[in-house]
Amino acid sequence: FCLPTNEENDDFCPKLAAMLEGQRMEWDELPPECDEGCVEYKWRLGPEHTHRRLERLATQMKFRLTEGNGIAYYLLGVRDSGIAEGLTAR
Repeated sequence: FCLPTNEENDDFCPKLAAMLEGQRMEWDELPPECDEGCVEYKWRLGPEHTHRRLERLATQMKFRLTEGNGIAYYLLGVRDSGIAEGLTAR
């Protein structure tokens, strides 16, 4: 999977893969979310979502799965800017 940064178009994939493999996320080093690829940031998910919102989220998940050839990564607690709120750096 690949998550290029919006600013530099660098491939964030190797770094994120290493973080996941080592089971150590560096929450303070995430780039802004990219509209393409199989990685999705979600600040929060809750029971208050309407049926329409759930349909949009399902469509989004299908897109991410398609982009990742059946694999999608969701990083919860992370805003689209790449800032993790309420999570420590380790």
